[in-house]
Amino acid sequence: MSLNVAHGKSCDICNQHIFTQNVEDWPQKLKCLKCGDILLSCVNCLDECCPSCEGELKAKKESFPDNVFIAIGTSDIEKVSQILNREYVNFDDITNDNGDTLLTRAAVNLDYEMCSHLIKNYHANTCNQSQYGRTALIEMVRTRSGKWNKKIVQLLSRSVNIQDSSGNTALMFAATGAGCFGSKKGNLQIIKHLIELKADLALTDRRGLTALGRAIESNNVSKNSTNDDVVEYLEKVMIQQEALKLFNQQYIYEVSDKGELSVTNS
Repeated sequence: MSLNVAHGKSCDICNQHIFTQNVEDWPQKLKCLKCGDILLSCVNCLDECCPSCEGELKAKKESFPDNVFIAIGTSDIEKVSQILNREYVNFDDITNDNGDTLLTRAAVNLDYEMCSHLIKNYHANTCNQSQYGRTALIEMVRTRSGKWNKKIVQLLSRSVNIQDSSGNTALMFAATGAGCFGSKKGNLQIIKHLIELKADLALTDRRGLTALGRAIESNNVSKNSTNDDVVEYLEKVMIQQEALKLFNQQYIYEVSDKGELSVTNS
């Protein structure tokens, strides 16, 4: 029995249904270099022209912008530069099929050199948001693994308090688990670094939860209260911030040359 690998779809060029059992005959996505259409092609039509405009067809992964995203994934700075310098497009308009920018993919890959190159030489906007409202920093924290690169976060720090379409901040994602295995534990190292960069603990998502609220929620559904340390730390920092705010409202302080502190009512 043959396997319909195209899930019932037909070749966009010859309109024949695509059935195959061989990996070599797997259908491919082609991009028209003239009109930009993306076409699904059977193995017999790979050398044909675009049926709409007679333009040249090229394997999608070899055409722009797929080729530059592949170069990002392999950390090939020279290749990235060659492609971008040839294409003459607005840098921040370049996205992949998921709506991610080049800077986002470089950040997710924890590639500091690539991130620095894109920001310095192509003025990559660190505050640019995807279709889901996610910045490179948010996506980097959301999809984190066990590794972390503080230098990249420093590059992206201008976006630290930007919220995505659901109201999430990078700090909120750091306060809860990440990955595909249902982890409920936030990352205290990342949280501390984001707070150093002035992450706002008072921001709320569309459900009204702060980063602390998200950490508590994650802890409550954890079997072993694995997020206790994150909850305790965020509580402590929020209390300190509120206490300092109240102190500054009610008191004036001075520090002498000897390092002595004097406090008076405001």
